[in-house]
Amino acid sequence: MTLSLKKRILSITAGTLILGNFASLGIENPQNNRFYSSQPVYAIDAYEATIALEEYKVAYETKNSAEIELRLRDIDLNKVQVEKIRAYLEKRGAPLSAHAETFVRMAKKYDLPYNLMPAISIIESSGGKYNYRPYNYAGMGGQGNAKSFANYDEAIEFHATFLRAGYFDKGADTPEEIEKYYCYQCPTWGEKVQGVMNAIDSM
Repeated sequence: MTLSLKKRILSITAGTLILGNFASLGIENPQNNRFYSSQPVYAIDAYEATIALEEYKVAYETKNSAEIELRLRDIDLNKVQVEKIRAYLEKRGAPLSAHAETFVRMAKKYDLPYNLMPAISIIESSGGKYNYRPYNYAGMGGQGNAKSFANYDEAIEFHATFLRAGYFDKGADTPEEIEKYYCYQCPTWGEKVQGVMNAIDSM
């Protein structure tokens, strides 16, 4: 084999490897992101998939606009849920008690259990007492790459979008199932979240 032929082969091989690396990163093709896979996503993906979540939010609102309108129209029928959340969070001295209605509204919009997000907030930050970053009450982005928000309402909707797109749409619809990805290093996380959900429901 001549030297020039060897160089050509090495050049082609190197080029193929480089292209393969870019493809695996999914920079140009968001479908390669784990966020779009059939598996639930890890909490750290919340930061990495911010743009993907915004795209999902727009698509979700467009596709389900009529159903969302009906859900939100019934918000007045769920004042009991609002009061349950508020009462429980106030009992715990949680700053998020003032946002009980937002929790219910976003749970209705994204078709989630009304008490799931406030329960996660208690386990992750004592209801907003010890946030990872500004207004990040749920560890969104993971401890090493936590995301900041402008206010709690923005954080709650981001959390709802993340749970719907990253978990419920992929079949992880109980605290125990969510735990495997959201807080896989915490073997009692799901049990604790479920316990808080039950406590809220019994208020």
